[in-house]
Amino acid sequence: MASICEDAHAAYSAEREAYTYSRNITHSAAQVAWGVLMGAPVTEHLHEKACDAGDMGVIRHLTHIDCPADVPSAAAAARNGNLRLMNFLRWQKAPIDYSAAEAAAEAGHFQMFKGLMWLTAGDEDGPDWLCAAVKGGNEDLIRDMLSRHYWGDAHTMMHAAGKSLKMVRLLLEDDDCGWDERAPDAAAEAGHVDVLAFLMDNGCPIDPSIYSIAAERGHGAVMQWAKEEGIAFDAECFWRRLHGALVDYDVVQFLVEEGHLDTMLLHGVTMTPGSTCTEARRAVRWMNDAGAPMSHRACEMAAREGNLQVLITLRSLRVEWDERVCTGAAEHAHLHVLKWAITHGCPYSGADLTFAALTFCNMAITEYLNDKEILTRPSVLGYEGMLHVSEECFTQRLSRWLLLHGYE
Repeated sequence: MASICEDAHAAYSAEREAYTYSRNITHSAAQVAWGVLMGAPVTEHLHEKACDAGDMGVIRHLTHIDCPADVPSAAAAARNGNLRLMNFLRWQKAPIDYSAAEAAAEAGHFQMFKGLMWLTAGDEDGPDWLCAAVKGGNEDLIRDMLSRHYWGDAHTMMHAAGKSLKMVRLLLEDDDCGWDERAPDAAAEAGHVDVLAFLMDNGCPIDPSIYSIAAERGHGAVMQWAKEEGIAFDAECFWRRLHGALVDYDVVQFLVEEGHLDTMLLHGVTMTPGSTCTEARRAVRWMNDAGAPMSHRACEMAAREGNLQVLITLRSLRVEWDERVCTGAAEHAHLHVLKWAITHGCPYSGADLTFAALTFCNMAITEYLNDKEILTRPSVLGYEGMLHVSEECFTQRLSRWLLLHGYE
């Protein structure tokens, strides 16, 4: 135990000063030992994270302290594609089921799937395996599966349509699997006009919902294609789905050209601020000219994306903001945005900021909130809140800090 403590202290002392934004576990057996000594819960969830990261040192240590791998751990190892790790788990007699093969296929790991193929023998859910491979996008794996008579269905084709026209053709030529309206929906969501055209030419039914699907994803070209092909625009369905949404400039252009400006404003649909200051100014100017103020959600979006310059531009143009700006910045580890927003008077919720900082294991934001006397005490977060924090907090530095500051 003494040597473990010494190793743990050495690992902590050597830890770089750059703050961590990650939900991953710590990166050495010594650091895991430190977490255990500090009272961190040792659960299968920890083992799963180690397998996902492919860290053999951590996995061996967890096995040594009687934290064995479980089914999700094996699936994580398969998803990682680490054959050495998978062999170690099998040697440890870890439980492995079909989810490992599915995870390997979905991640596109050909060799890993071949090693786990025995798990699929006699399974009646044939489409699940091919569907997982299509999600992974490994063409060699898909061809190998088709040669072994794995078969697809309309659900498989839906994922293929969201990938590429080449994937759709591959399934049709080698498997002749069917399709339904989900395929064009997936193509519209991905913005694949060529896939949509192919599906229509081959008799696949296309639902008017592709207008709203494309609008949500910012694919104005898909909406234009649908109009040119004579696909009906279901106004009731469209505005019910897009009510209060933030949409891209191309989508707004299409709606205006089709005479839907008044309806768009009535339903609170507004333009996204974009990713540059120029795009933000254009969006605000366009909305002002249309007679509608830019939504406060534009500021929240900029904060979540960590785009401080866009946020500054929006505020200089008098776009409103609320406490979700600060919370969004904290959740996505954008300390520079959070500092600027609070300094410039953005409203915030101390409890929401604390919960975001702790559950996302962000030491930098936690210390900043504490220095500003914003960090909420455990009694305010409540039992359920602190339970969730304890489940998510795996970094040894933050765990130690919380213990020192009364978050037991």
